[in-house]
Amino acid sequence: MKYFDTYLPGMAPTIVMDRGIATKENISLLKEKNIDYVLITRGPRNAHYFEEFENHLNDPEFKSILRHNKEIFLKEVKSENSITEILCISEGKKEKEDAIEMRWKERASEDLSSLQKSILKGNINLISKIERKLGRLEERYPSLNKYFAIELIKDKIDPLQASDIAFCQRSVFDIEEDKTNPLNGTYVIE
Repeated sequence: MKYFDTYLPGMAPTIVMDRGIATKENISLLKEKNIDYVLITRGPRNAHYFEEFENHLNDPEFKSILRHNKEIFLKEVKSENSITEILCISEGKKEKEDAIEMRWKERASEDLSSLQKSILKGNINLISKIERKLGRLEERYPSLNKYFAIELIKDKIDPLQASDIAFCQRSVFDIEEDKTNPLNGTYVIE
């Protein structure tokens, strides 16, 4: 704040932040000093507007603009605490996020298949080692358990060994497994 007082006396700056630095304290300080701000958020806040995002083509309040031959849809809403929010859907951002998500799922599935082949060949069969390998996969793919149901199938003779691993893609957001997150490409500007 001293910077603005020193280098921009009498001017009213607008601070642009993403959710990472926009703590409640920072926002309270900006409001206290009557400084305008723009806050870009994704994630849980987008889910709050899921139905509006999903029905954006049928909602006349969504305005469409064309940028770099990709459509961006915008809608102004007032939140419960009278803050103006802009709901945004970017086709370009959606394409990018969909591609990243599909590549992530493919790689995770390939790694799970590779682990399964190792188990079936008998290269690895101790449950403790398999669980360690699964732990490493969870480190590499933090949302692994959100997107995949994984079951370790124990050996019928030796309870310390596994005979196989079964996995399948979970349905997230009540969508089919080959589809992507319907909130990809969406964000909220406060």
